[in-house]
Amino acid sequence: MSGPSGASGSEELATHRAIEAVWRMESAKVIAVVARMVRDVSLAEEFAQDALIAALEHWRVDGVPDNPGAWLMTTAKHRALDRLRQDAETQFEYLYYGAVPMVADDQVARAVDAFVIALDQTPDDKIVLSNLSMDLARACRRSLGFIEYL
Repeated sequence: MSGPSGASGSEELATHRAIEAVWRMESAKVIAVVARMVRDVSLAEEFAQDALIAALEHWRVDGVPDNPGAWLMTTAKHRALDRLRQDAETQFEYLYYGAVPMVADDQVARAVDAFVIALDQTPDDKIVLSNLSMDLARACRRSLGFIEYL
């Protein structure tokens, strides 16, 4: 019997077992690295679980990658960076339009700090960042009274 991707039941079972084994070995490391980026363990767990769901969806069709732990790590980091960018853009809009932020200043500061750390730790060839993202981080940090170091 074939699944939606045309894979046999035994192939799907092997893929699920591989995902399960990789998750058991790599989940703590993925959560720890992402938690350092976002400075929130529960949020890091959410991004790691998002990466697991993505693995379940993609690996069933494309097969298990050569380095599944790195695949999970990269996917979770990208989800975290996307959220940090979104939070920084939202904060910038609040600052630009003069509206009161919906989050506490310390949450914004943590999000912006994590965003800046992630930028520093991400090689240029791995991710393309627009000048707007850097400007957003600078504007948020300035508005919160932080020293400019970007």
